[in-house]
Amino acid sequence: MRKKKNCYKEWYKEHRDERLAYYKQWRKTHRDEMVAYRKEHRDKMLAYYKEHRDEMLAYMKLYYEQNKEKYKQQAKAWIKNHKKQRREIGRRHDFKRRSLGFVCLNKPFEGSEAHHICPTFVIYIPKELHRSIKHSVLRWENMDKINQLAWEDVYQRRGEYGQQTQ
Repeated sequence: MRKKKNCYKEWYKEHRDERLAYYKQWRKTHRDEMVAYRKEHRDKMLAYYKEHRDEMLAYMKLYYEQNKEKYKQQAKAWIKNHKKQRREIGRRHDFKRRSLGFVCLNKPFEGSEAHHICPTFVIYIPKELHRSIKHSVLRWENMDKINQLAWEDVYQRRGEYGQQTQ
């Protein structure tokens, strides 16, 4: 029996790309069926998860420990292919860690940095302008000066006062 199992394992390794393409196509063509199944069996699936939660977590932890390098490579590949998303996620993480909000009032542009006009709201201004005056939103140091310059820049870029910035 051991030989047979290894034989299947080898076949799966050799035909990995074909299998992944097949599964991808199958999921596309059977999407509605999958959604209906999940809706119909949602309660059963949740009950199963609650009953076997500890076992599943232990298995996932063990699997992660055994495949750390694989996970690291996948993470690096995702970061390499999604630079803008990663940058935005990093910004939000940093602001959240610093207990600051990240509600954007305008869109980022080339050469811009996020500037907190208060602990919750952010506007994007040119990097040079943002670094021209040393300031701190937490201690409210020089915030009146930098905010005045920041809003002037935003209005200048938008053209008119009072227009929405998004």
